Amino acid sequence: MILWVLTLQQLVLLSSGTGVRLPATALSYAQQQWQYHNSSAKEWPCVQCTCINKPRNTACEVCGAPKPMVTLVPTVTPLLPAMRALSNTLGIDAFNLSPDARLQWFLLKALEPPPPSPLVWSVGHRQGDGETPLLGLANADGTGFSVDHAYILSLRREAETARQQQAQAGGVLTPRPQFVAPEGPLSRENSRSLGGYELSDAEALEQAALMASLDQVGLRQGAHSYEEAHALDAGDVFRHCMSGSVEEVRRFLQQGGHADTVYKSDYGWAVGPDYLFTRPTENITLLNYVATWTDIVGEASAELARLLLNAGADPRRDDGLEQWFTPLHNAVANGAHDVVRVLLTHDAKLVDVTTGEGQSSLHLLALCDDATDRMVTLELLLGARASLNMQEPFEGGTPLHTLAREGFVAVAARLLEAGGDASIKNDAGRNALEEAKYELDRLERQTDGASSATRRAKILETINTLKMVLSVQ
Repeated sequence: MILWVLTLQQLVLLSSGTGVRLPATALSYAQQQWQYHNSSAKEWPCVQCTCINKPRNTACEVCGAPKPMVTLVPTVTPLLPAMRALSNTLGIDAFNLSPDARLQWFLLKALEPPPPSPLVWSVGHRQGDGETPLLGLANADGTGFSVDHAYILSLRREAETARQQQAQAGGVLTPRPQFVAPEGPLSRENSRSLGGYELSDAEALEQAALMASLDQVGLRQGAHSYEEAHALDAGDVFRHCMSGSVEEVRRFLQQGGHADTVYKSDYGWAVGPDYLFTRPTENITLLNYVATWTDIVGEASAELARLLLNAGADPRRDDGLEQWFTPLHNAVANGAHDVVRVLLTHDAKLVDVTTGEGQSSLHLLALCDDATDRMVTLELLLGARASLNMQEPFEGGTPLHTLAREGFVAVAARLLEAGGDASIKNDAGRNALEEAKYELDRLERQTDGASSATRRAKILETINTLKMVLSVQ
């Protein structure tokens, strides 16, 4: 959506034929409208974990962060990391209980135009402070990072002016925005009032190409996609992921490839008949593809996942399939604990993100076939403080219900030991032990051969183990 807006802005300018450089305002105007028409009936993105929450929520349903005083337009959520870094650079306390929260629209206004050529936006840190991200300017190769460039200093002055105007307006959430459509060449006089706020000379003259060169969100200045500027197309990078070619994927990213590139069916899949089955599904991201095909990608899976995450890949994007698995869900289901470790090290809060059917990563352990991988993955999830008793919304089952029903005795016992609540009942009114007994009774009424007998034996062992553990507790 963001790329679509920026592209439309660029096309309007190119077709105007005026030769005048106009400010980009679509995203900041949308945020101004959102703030001005503030309502409790809006969904809101959490500024901590970016989960989109229901209007009635007073706190984030994933990470528990309180609902902020000013919420973002959900569409611009992908820009949140860049906005937070820029807020640190400009000294705008926009994401806490502060009057500066009303200036979130200003952060978007600052990000919409490209910075002065040939510089690009870049995320870095002050010397001695490696925890506070700052959005500064750097050369295209990443050298020369600075947060004191004249362009940034002008943004600080404009931020202070906007803050003062906000105070003079009586501290209202935001003044009513006024969108001004371009009608012929802008004079110096009327070019200063777009969006209802005074624009500087630098803004009126420098906002031209309207392509945001934000590495953090994957929008690169001067090219809509990797294949416009390079010999490789997007299908190539998926094939490199499949073959575990870390260096080729790194080259793709270094040359401007988007870390969240998605696969399209018209890219083709020239891998030979033996690997045609690994063809990516429509719209799957690189990170999700790697997490889905770890058994084919092999030992390079974890390094590829780390490389993509460091390049800005979004670990919360789902795979576009019916159940909407994120990379962590796919890695857990595959028993790819090395990839699980990389993802949770990057962001431990991913552990409780649910699938489209409301299942957590602990629920999905039941899809892992290998007992050793299952236990190693379980310990990683427990180490990230997974919610042990989360109930999925369709049947009301906890992870303990799911794993006991499958007869995964070691995992079920470990969940109990870690604090899982065996007394919680699902929508059918059964606790985990009763769910296992119900499944065993169902299987005993079937006569479908050795596989059923093996599963019955596993579930019976699970029942006996749960009884023993519960009696000790």
